[in-house]
Amino acid sequence: MSYDLEQRASQPAFKSYGEQRIAGVLDQYGIRYQYERPIVVIDRSKERLWYPDLWLPDPSVAVEYYGMAGDPEYDQGIHRKADVYEQNGIGVVPVYRQHLGRDLPNYLMGGIEKIVAGRYQRFRTAYHGSTPRAGYDR
Repeated sequence: MSYDLEQRASQPAFKSYGEQRIAGVLDQYGIRYQYERPIVVIDRSKERLWYPDLWLPDPSVAVEYYGMAGDPEYDQGIHRKADVYEQNGIGVVPVYRQHLGRDLPNYLMGGIEKIVAGRYQRFRTAYHGSTPRAGYDR
């Protein structure tokens, strides 16, 4: 089997052009992702499995493609997802149709960078604002 066929066989079957386009940008920059990898969230006081469109394991960031935004019922789902992700402390980069153009790489990388920088800032604030505990002050 040729490498090209092996590579195509191992690629996930994306549900939309938008997901495929996002994955292509991540591949281009060598950012590892998992397609629809299950994650556990607490939603309405219950543990549930959610399947973000793309999960970036290294920075622990979800990427969600909202290709049907504009439909009122779909938009309610977008807001609910955003709330649940936030309540669970999960960083998410929301991607809409208008982001799929030539600026998609900058939009994605900027979103990921903002999430990671926010985590780092919270870490620094906690570290500098606390007193070392016994055994941890080396």
